[in-house]
Amino acid sequence: VGTPRYMAPEQLKGDIANALSDQFSLCVALFESYFGETPFPARSIPSLLLTIAEGLPLTDPRAPDPLFAVLRRGMAYQATERYRDLR
Repeated sequence: VGTPRYMAPEQLKGDIANALSDQFSLCVALFESYFGETPFPARSIPSLLLTIAEGLPLTDPRAPDPLFAVLRRGMAYQATERYRDLR
């Protein structure tokens, strides 16, 4: 249960959520707060998964590179590619 656009790919697939899933959701919310738009626009859950799998571009001229790099990694499709923890 949740809002799909904030859910990690593993949650969208029906797997169990964990701290890495929460990290993904937090980064989606931070991205949306900073940019005023969702990072992964989609009209359905299958298209949302595909958009997440494609990932974000390497940079975005609207944000400082370090901030964008943190958000990209926190929203990686594979949970193992995200930060091990938020410290």
